[in-house]
Amino acid sequence: MTQFMLDGNGGGPANKVRKGGDLLSYNNLLLCRKRAGGTVNIVIGGLTYEDFMKFAELQESENKELFLYGEDPVGKRVDPGDKYISPDRFYLEYTSPDPFMALELYGETMSVAQNVNLDYYTFPSVCMWFLSVKHFGGDLSGSYVIQ
Repeated sequence: MTQFMLDGNGGGPANKVRKGGDLLSYNNLLLCRKRAGGTVNIVIGGLTYEDFMKFAELQESENKELFLYGEDPVGKRVDPGDKYISPDRFYLEYTSPDPFMALELYGETMSVAQNVNLDYYTFPSVCMWFLSVKHFGGDLSGSYVIQ
């Protein structure tokens, strides 16, 4: 069995594809296992983000365990005797036979859960975020001059 893992750190640490070992990722991860009968893809991650940071983790123990959890980096005050139920939600999907479609489904499900219009382009586009980064051509003010 061949196994590939893709973390979904999303702009923090560099995203990487790994072939084995433990994996801890902010936000989400994709586990892709190639077997004789086809490919099994598992996507786990955060779905809504109101209160907590989300983590997806794979531990390569005997059972190859997956964990999905949230942590509160700030601390939400809940008075004694009060009850608080967070609106945060998680995502688990394991029926898509194609890893790219599994990730697309995750993105589409997240857009519905967060009421976000992804507004897909119908034309080729180049994202210009890199213009605010000096080593990609931006200056310290974040502007860029085309010569």
